Amino acid sequence: MQTATRRTAKKPVIGIIGGTSPFGQWFKNFFESRGCVCLIAGRKTALTPVALAERADIVIVSVPIRATAATIRLVRSHVQPGALLCDFTSIKSESLREMLKSDARIGVAGIHPMFGPQAPSLREQNVIFCPGRDNQWIKFLKNLFSRQGGNIVEMTAAEHDKQMALVQALTHFANIALAKVMYGQTGPRRDVSTPVFRQQTQTMSRILGSDPSLYADIQIGNKYFKKFMDQFIAESNKLRAIVDEGQDAAFEKNYRALAKASASRLTKNQPRISV
Repeated sequence: MQTATRRTAKKPVIGIIGGTSPFGQWFKNFFESRGCVCLIAGRKTALTPVALAERADIVIVSVPIRATAATIRLVRSHVQPGALLCDFTSIKSESLREMLKSDARIGVAGIHPMFGPQAPSLREQNVIFCPGRDNQWIKFLKNLFSRQGGNIVEMTAAEHDKQMALVQALTHFANIALAKVMYGQTGPRRDVSTPVFRQQTQTMSRILGSDPSLYADIQIGNKYFKKFMDQFIAESNKLRAIVDEGQDAAFEKNYRALAKASASRLTKNQPRISV
């Protein structure tokens, strides 16, 4: 094995465990187009995850959330000193904790690319880095992603999971419930749809067209989500009471306060959509 030679090379050998998935293939093409050698290991590949871990300078675990911790435990003792062990999953606390049980000479990072395999490039896409144990390959990846237009965001694993409980889990939850109501009926006619409704329909369709196990893991596996789910249901019940009781003034007061609060968080270049 030419480990010493590769460790001093300018570009690393990158291995993706779970690389046969659409997301894994996206990053395989991305790394190879930038001149890196990229190894792939999956359930049906000749190269096993353990063999990949022994050969790669950067080992990326990109498997379903429910399989991430077990995969890390399988390969972490086979990652070579000086290499980087990282993951691409949507929940970071457990995976980072498991990766940090590896040899102290191995770099560790939790990485979450905030986009799917449909993205044409990294330009203007957010990539979250959760620090674990620093080494040269973390800097390499940050620089590589930045040069291709990606936005590097750094936060702790706990903060990441709290943010994902809102950004992913709650958003998916609300859209799945809305889709259940919309598609559980005859559905509204196309010729009476509004711009907001059409945009919302596109969002629901995108969610429903993805892997259901991913959305199950994001909602059930994130320990911070239940709090936000309870808040969402509580706010829905408050709004229902206002509507049930015909409280016009209360509805408008609540609406104006919410509009004022949300306006301060909107970017200036975000397009306005009329109802």
